[in-house]
Amino acid sequence: MRILKFRAFDRERQKMRYDVTGFEHGVANEMNIIFCDGDPFYLADTPVMQFIGLVDANKSQIYEGDLVEHPSFPTSEIVFSRGQFIAIYDRGSGDEWECDFWREASKCKVIGNIYENADLLD
Repeated sequence: MRILKFRAFDRERQKMRYDVTGFEHGVANEMNIIFCDGDPFYLADTPVMQFIGLVDANKSQIYEGDLVEHPSFPTSEIVFSRGQFIAIYDRGSGDEWECDFWREASKCKVIGNIYENADLLD
């Protein structure tokens, strides 16, 4: 069974928070607040990323939004698409590459994330 873990990017402090302790649901049962160590954050303002259940070559946990290096492919972002986690690069340029990340994760290394290290995609 895969462990469900989340992290959130704190825009005010400009840092990733790994201390997600819960979610609050609104009137229509939509999640609208996330709690990090008891502090509330509105989901509209706070990107939340899920642990994908895999580790990289250095045994670092991999989350949505992570940037990874692969020996055979360019620096890629981890995204959830069509029911699975994939590594993708050049989003929007028309020259996209994606891979089934379940087979490739152990060959990759997490080098950052899209919020703290967006420059790594340039």
